[in-house]
Amino acid sequence: MINKDGHWSARDTLGSFALNDSDILIFGGDNGWITDAFCLFTKTNEISKMESSLKKPEEFFRSQPFRFNEKVFCLGDLDKDIHVYSCKVKKWFLLDKWYVDW
Repeated sequence: MINKDGHWSARDTLGSFALNDSDILIFGGDNGWITDAFCLFTKTNEISKMESSLKKPEEFFRSQPFRFNEKVFCLGDLDKDIHVYSCKVKKWFLLDKWYVDW
């Protein structure tokens, strides 16, 4: 995405999810494990960094996010954490591992 010098930086194994017909959520990735999140506005072809980042760095190589009850859930590849994005409050959370029990 964008580095400290204002240039695009390469990354792979990031996650993405279409929030609606014009906004795409882009998050995480590998270039030293990344926590930031962006929103791509497809109608204007603009991208902006979101205020809320992932709660810990993560790759999403084999993950398929899904939406349920106005939240986007995605399983991370590295530590198998479940990252949750709340569409209502526009913030990231981690689902407690005791709840998942694996």
